Amino acid sequence: DIDLGGTCTVKPVAHDDALFLATEQNVMKIQDDLILELAPIPDVKAMAIAGDNLVLLQPAAVTIASHNLGVLNTHPLPGSFGDYEPVAFTDAETEESIIFLVSNSGDVWSVSQGTASRIFKNLEASMPTQLGLMATDNLSPVLFWGNANKVYATTADGTLLQGFPYTHADTQFAPSEHVYALGFSSLPIVQLPVSDMGYMAYGLDATYHPEFSLGLSGERKSPVLCYLPQQQRLYWYYQSGDELTYHYSTASENPILWAGERNGSDGQFTGDTAAIPASGNKLSIYVYPNPVESNTLRIRADKLGNYPTTIKVFDSSGKLVMEQSYEASPAKVRDFSLDHKLGNGVYYLTLVNKDERARTKFAVIK
Repeated sequence: DIDLGGTCTVKPVAHDDALFLATEQNVMKIQDDLILELAPIPDVKAMAIAGDNLVLLQPAAVTIASHNLGVLNTHPLPGSFGDYEPVAFTDAETEESIIFLVSNSGDVWSVSQGTASRIFKNLEASMPTQLGLMATDNLSPVLFWGNANKVYATTADGTLLQGFPYTHADTQFAPSEHVYALGFSSLPIVQLPVSDMGYMAYGLDATYHPEFSLGLSGERKSPVLCYLPQQQRLYWYYQSGDELTYHYSTASENPILWAGERNGSDGQFTGDTAAIPASGNKLSIYVYPNPVESNTLRIRADKLGNYPTTIKVFDSSGKLVMEQSYEASPAKVRDFSLDHKLGNGVYYLTLVNKDERARTKFAVIK
């Protein structure tokens, strides 16, 4: 037995053959039944691994080194956190990490390079599911979750993927429950929990996939998703009443992209950072982040010609509310920043570059 000097306040996390846990007053690193390191960091509400570091949620997000528990940086957080598990994306090449958090009011935050930013505001009366991370062939990371009857999928800066949020009528996703992602087809599938009904499946093209949904009746506890390569089967175990139940599907390769709670391990997803490339030679634009929560409107345009550019913003009634012109530039990709005083609502942005024109929709939420 190991005397911890207190009671564990969060679920321990394992990393590099060591176990990390927190009591009311301390964080510890345990290996081979010995407390190797102890740091006096109190009131930890949640923890996860980001790269080779440990992220702790208190009133602040504290990053400590996993080898000696030394504090690397502290990011103050507004509001209350701890009801949701943090998740982290770590770039396989640069080893830099982005930590994603959900506040106790349901807002989504990112912590990266010394800055904590709210990337999505919860406007629903209900609370969201836990967060999940995944990647596609041309976009990484993708952040996904469910709230009320809506499916959300965004890029790392909170920009919604095309077609999201997807509304599934007569469906209520289960708050605080864990989400999953599978690669059964060429289009990755996210599976979101529905109270007393199992898991509904959705593609990143904003479509519902009943063939990949898992219908379960009654309460389910401690679900575990695992793949056995020898059998080429994907097993889904869960507790139903007093019985351990499972479902399985055949799969020639491991289809698991996100394995639920802490990604079945330490709460991080490792991959290559990638953005969606523009298709062909067609002018494309997008607003980031979307919805816009600051007084600055940021637009990225791709496939621009070396001509003057004009940006126009219209409200939902079609009234022109902003217009800004820019001189010609040889850069094919440009970022534009416009200071604005737009009120909350939905707007339409048109960018004109000689004979080319692109249009997109965005929302302002303050």
